[in-house]
Amino acid sequence: MTDRTNLTDMLQRTCCGLLLLLGLLPLHAAPLVISETTLANGLRVVVYENHYAPVVASEVWYHVGSYNECTGTTGLSHLLEHMMFNGSKNYPGGKYTELIEGQGGRENAFTSELVTVFWATLAADRYELELKLEADRMQDLLLDPKEFDRERQVVMEERRLGENSPFRALYEEFNATTYKVHPYRNPVVGWMDDVRQLTHDEILAYYRTWYTPRNAVLVVAGDVDPKRVFAQAGQYFGKIKSHPITRRTYVEPPQDGERRVIIRRDVKNPSLMIGYHVPGRDDPDYYVLDVIDGILLGGRSARLNRRLVQNAGHALNVRGGLDVTLDPGLFYFSTAPRTFVMSDSVERDIYAELESLKTVPVRDSELTRVKNRALADFIYAQNTDNGMARRIGEEITLFGSIEHLNEYADKIAGVTKDDVIRVAAKYFSADNRTVARLLPETR
Repeated sequence: MTDRTNLTDMLQRTCCGLLLLLGLLPLHAAPLVISETTLANGLRVVVYENHYAPVVASEVWYHVGSYNECTGTTGLSHLLEHMMFNGSKNYPGGKYTELIEGQGGRENAFTSELVTVFWATLAADRYELELKLEADRMQDLLLDPKEFDRERQVVMEERRLGENSPFRALYEEFNATTYKVHPYRNPVVGWMDDVRQLTHDEILAYYRTWYTPRNAVLVVAGDVDPKRVFAQAGQYFGKIKSHPITRRTYVEPPQDGERRVIIRRDVKNPSLMIGYHVPGRDDPDYYVLDVIDGILLGGRSARLNRRLVQNAGHALNVRGGLDVTLDPGLFYFSTAPRTFVMSDSVERDIYAELESLKTVPVRDSELTRVKNRALADFIYAQNTDNGMARRIGEEITLFGSIEHLNEYADKIAGVTKDDVIRVAAKYFSADNRTVARLLPETR
């Protein structure tokens, strides 16, 4: 149970976030402090120590996802994630989940374009169990051929459900149209024909290639002693053999004209997606785009919500924003016009707001509000051990350090009205645009 001192501290942090959101505190954040070591086999071990509650979040981040899949083998990363729960040498069958839940913990995993992550949250006196289990999965996964066939059918059913979702079909066609070369064009779950033809030998080779200490980061956040965590990591992971990793890089060619695609399904309401190619996190313009995200899409008071949903009432909702990517990604908008007739109006309204950003300086009050909201959201995400482990894992795995996190507040604070005009004009052009519409089937 959290003691009174820790509860007071957490309330203070939450109040600070609210005051930032209201613009009553200056825009800054204390640097994030972590402890880190690298084992002899290349495994990076990162610890974020806080004692707000006797809870620990442990996550193993593998730098592998759909980005690493070759043509014809899409879905390998996601299928292997499923297989990772089917038993290892010392913990066969469903023993992993049984042991974690038996100790009152929570566990799960996820796969994205760039990473595969296995996580668990346990009481502070029990987190060592997760380290034992993850070390066993890293080196001694069973990958039974019969389980492979069964899990492949599970993933194929997941694929079917996606194909039956009109919006999922729109999203996938949007990505496949936006990207011509880059693996971001492929769904993480894989294309059906690829998943159907995946073999046990392919998934075994994939596991042996990518699931190695040199390609992983262990993040432990919570009520822990870093020195003790380092010793435990060495005990459980230190003897696992490792090997070098060779990575391919992909460069999406510049887009030289607007692309449009229409998807037809049995739907009563249309959907619209619009996307623009933008740089990745290493580009200074990324932080300006983050501010633009807040101006256009940051909550009920954001420009597009006011214009499309509240004032004109042309749309049921509007979502989207800036991708967090290693390579150049997208700034996209997703909206559901109320009727098919209104689709044109909604599209025109989005372009009108983008054009306004290019020519009319943002008001000082609006810019301040958006910056404060960005930092408030940043602080809220640090209020849980899981949130911190997730942020740290992503930064270390994809970008090599937490430098971006420690620079975030200053970078956002430094964005000016002139920056907004310059960046909006640079990226929000018709020739850099992809538009996808979901429309009813023709009779």
